[in-house]
Amino acid sequence: ALQRAAYACAHRIVTNAQAGAARLRAEGVSSGRIVVIPNGIDLTRVVPAQPGRPRRRVAMVANLRPEKGHDVLIDAAVHVLARVPDAQFDLIGDGSERARLEQRARERGVAHAFTFAGHCEDVPSRLANADVFVLPSRSEAFPNAVLEAMAAGLPVIASAVGGILEVVEDGHTGLLTAPADVAGLADRICRVLEDDVLAGRVAAAGRARVHERYGFER
Repeated sequence: ALQRAAYACAHRIVTNAQAGAARLRAEGVSSGRIVVIPNGIDLTRVVPAQPGRPRRRVAMVANLRPEKGHDVLIDAAVHVLARVPDAQFDLIGDGSERARLEQRARERGVAHAFTFAGHCEDVPSRLANADVFVLPSRSEAFPNAVLEAMAAGLPVIASAVGGILEVVEDGHTGLLTAPADVAGLADRICRVLEDDVLAGRVAAAGRARVHERYGFER
């Protein structure tokens, strides 16, 4: 109710994704008062990734909160490691779920393959050392982490939710999976780890998409 009262006082309401605009319209805001301005990134800070051959290091950058889907990645890792035993997973970010997620990794028998890196001030350098980026969120607006990974030239695997759908085109600029789909996430990670042609193709298309549309100068 307070938000709707605030909207009534505003000349324009800015959202960073079409998904946000749809939510505003559902809350009774007229289309003429909504402006969509997507997030952008500083392309001068991007450090190009130098993926290993074969690709084995999977990175995720997100606060450790339930909606980000770290638990889905941990469960998917069980299946990934059955096919690619030397895969590694770097979780970059901190939050209230850390202890629970560390325990989950131990219970699933995959703790040896996970690094909980905690909060990081230099995300570009972390991405530069990765081979694949994942974001299996249950909900999202327009995540900068996806833009940063794509700009660095990493193949991106993400959930088909919110603003992710506006930047990740399945099979072209990245790969999409349903939220909380453990088997689907594992399958897509394995496809990218095992097929370097596919990984390189979606990574190049994703990098081009971000450089064309989402730099701060645009």
